[in-house]
Amino acid sequence: MGLELTNAYCKRHIMIAGYTEGSLAWSVEQAKLLWAQGQQAVAVRMSKSLLEVARHNKAGNVVAYARLLSLTGKWLAETR
Repeated sequence: MGLELTNAYCKRHIMIAGYTEGSLAWSVEQAKLLWAQGQQAVAVRMSKSLLEVARHNKAGNVVAYARLLSLTGKWLAETR
């Protein structure tokens, strides 16, 4: 998947998903899979986008938001 295509996919996916707790968890797992496949830049971009969405809904699940924040920080540290 090309970088432009992946960026468009991330934006489309985030806009379509109403982000229930389950869909957010699924998207985090998808970002983890991208990371494992060597697509670190895409995984970080996706997790940052997920953080933006989760930040507005963090009252719903503070633990999931904290885990996503931790994962994103870890990935950012590893890519430096």
